[in-house]
Order: sequence, then C-alpha cells, then structure tokens
Amino acid sequence: MNLMSIASTVQPKTYSPDTRTKWIPKEKIGVVALAIIGAIGLLAALLANRGVPLFNSLGTTPQIILFATGGSLEGGAFLLIVLGNCRKQAVLKLDYSWEHASLYCQLLEPDKDLDKWKNTTLLYPDGFQVELDLSHARARQKNNKPTIRAEEVTSLTRAEWEEVCDIEREAFVFGELPKTCWGGFDRSSCINTLRPLKKIVARDEKDKIVGILFHTNEDNRAHIYTFSRRATHGRLGIGTTLLDRFFENVVSQKSYKGASLRVRASNFSAQQLYESKGFKTTLRCTNYYAYTASPEDGYFMVYKKP
Repeated sequence: MNLMSIASTVQPKTYSPDTRTKWIPKEKIGVVALAIIGAIGLLAALLANRGVPLFNSLGTTPQIILFATGGSLEGGAFLLIVLGNCRKQAVLKLDYSWEHASLYCQLLEPDKDLDKWKNTTLLYPDGFQVELDLSHARARQKNNKPTIRAEEVTSLTRAEWEEVCDIEREAFVFGELPKTCWGGFDRSSCINTLRPLKKIVARDEKDKIVGILFHTNEDNRAHIYTFSRRATHGRLGIGTTLLDRFFENVVSQKSYKGASLRVRASNFSAQQLYESKGFKTTLRCTNYYAYTASPEDGYFMVYKKP
C-alpha cells in the first residue's frame, strides 16, 4: 500500500457504551470493605435493639463491629451510604491516548444520546484514569460553540504552562512524556523540554489555551515538535487554525525549505489533516514509538515548498 494514501483508506474506530466494563476502582476497595463492616454493624444493631441475644451467641465480634460503626444505627447507616458511593464505574479502555479526542468527536455528532455515556471513566494505556467530561458536548448540542483564535507567543505564564501540560497529558500519556522516578507525569520536566521551542497556541473566548503547535528548526525545515489540542474541543478547526498560522508566519520564511513532522502510524485522522496541507509521507520509522505506553511505528512526513 502506498504510504501517501494510507490515511484515506482506513475507517476510524467507533465507540459504543456497550464496550465499557464495570469495576470498582482499586483506590476505593478499602472504603468498600469498611462499608461492608458497616452493613454488618447495622444488622447487629437492629438485632440487638429487638432483644436478640446476639452478643451471647457470637461472643465479642458483634461488639467490635458495633464499635466500628459508632455503636449505633446511625453509624451503620452512614457506612451504608459510603458503600452506595462506591458503586462500580463504567470504564472504557483506550488502546491509544489520542482515542480520548477521537471518542469525543463522535459524541459531538448531532442527536447523540450523551446520557448513555454518563459516569464513564476513561482508562489510558498506562493506567491513567480520567472521568469523561460531557459538559462541552452538551454545550455544543445547544449550539454554544466557542470561538477559537491562534497566536504566536514567546513566553507563557505558570497557569498557561499548566494548560499546556494538561493538553500534553491527554494526548501523549506517561510513556511519551518525561517521568518522575516513580513513573508519574513530571510537569516540571515537561515544561523544561517545551520551553525552548517556538510556540503557536490556540485560545478560546475565555483566553484558555486549548491547542498547541510548538516547532523548531530541523535540517532547515520548520519541524513540528508537538501538535495537539484538548480532547473535549474537537470539530472546532483548532488543528487547521494552528497549521494555517504555522504556514503563514513560519514556513513562509525564506530560511525554511519546508516543514516536517512525525506521527503515529495509527493516528489516521492526524495524517489526513497533514495530507490536506500538502505533507507527504517519506519514511516509515520502525518502532519509533517503542518506548511509549503504546509501542508502534511512526511516519516521517515532509512538506516541500513549491
């Protein structure tokens, strides 16, 4: 198959609420165990109030349980409420981090029943979990579409860097970003890595950064180092807006003979966008993303000035 046209021949992945699994998050298991004790304590309290000789027949265990629940019906009832809040979550496992954005684009389709996706947790390939935020999709159903603008910046505030890190975290996960010694996302290292690059950002009407295109000079080409947007802000033309600004103000400079970038072999929507702007795939980089949470090949794409 011709690498130049591979993106246009692959059907995008579709997502369904039926593909979700049910589970109790591991961080809540201890709370669930405590709530179960509370339920037993509640039963013991009820029986004790009715004169059932529970203490005589079962020894000190019920006393311990009642003590754990506050020795009252209220204590047991409270822990039952805790148990109710530890219900199983609907979890959708993502094979790749960028599938978060792909899923959200499908949620933006007209007449989409968003209620079927309520209380959904997204599980990233590296184990990172985030609750699916439906607020933006609901706003779009009411025709509340944010206005996007792109601008070049030379520096960012600490709060803006946090917004950039959030975008990077959604798009690339642990394996593709700097880690701390215990494997967590190291925002300081991420900022230090991106700070020297030239920056184009997309902002919404609240001046929040919702998309980024950071670039550098590589072999006399304007090389896109990182290019991503918030997963919840699909179908707003953010990618096109950033690329247009990139071509108008950067690639057009006489010092550049063109532009270049690298992209995952599986990221077909991104490849289609790049091809629409004149990028051509010149090389398949075997195991280029082997160090990431979702190892795979990459494509090296080049734009040559006419």
